[in-house]
Amino acid sequence: MSLVGPKPNPAPAASRLVRVACYAWAAPTSLVGLVVGLLTLATRGRVRCVAGVLEFHGGLSRWLLERTPIGAQALALGHVIVGRDLESLDRCRRHERVHVRQAERWGPAFLPAYLASSAWAWLRGLDPYYANHFERQAYREANGCDSLGFVRASRRRGASAGGPVRGQPERRSDHRA
Repeated sequence: MSLVGPKPNPAPAASRLVRVACYAWAAPTSLVGLVVGLLTLATRGRVRCVAGVLEFHGGLSRWLLERTPIGAQALALGHVIVGRDLESLDRCRRHERVHVRQAERWGPAFLPAYLASSAWAWLRGLDPYYANHFERQAYREANGCDSLGFVRASRRRGASAGGPVRGQPERRSDHRA
């Protein structure tokens, strides 16, 4: 019989440390999300925590998302996801969780890099949402296909945003960053 018990598993402590580091690294982006979230609560919105991510819906979140050029259903800002309603959050969760992981990887550079990717697509005459590197990755990981498979990024600036473009299917209103 051994007087020395089993060695403690350092993995849980290391795993917690990694999680704390991810939250800290993504904190600047999450802070932007928290501001939107608090304003959502102040305008009769709701919040819940799902697997370590705050999800706000209704109120200001609904109002803002309804006015985005792409008709977004949800949007991830670090460890905060804002959605129009519970159904939008449920429908878009996998896609938005990819953006949460991107914010964990990119840290304070996430928002500038996301905007730069959209600007680069726009300057090349491509759709700034569907041709965005971060959106393409989110569609691939969450849906198993590239966002360009939904609507090709060849949509030129100035084309009608409401209907099909050059024989492409109409834009889907779900899974918007």
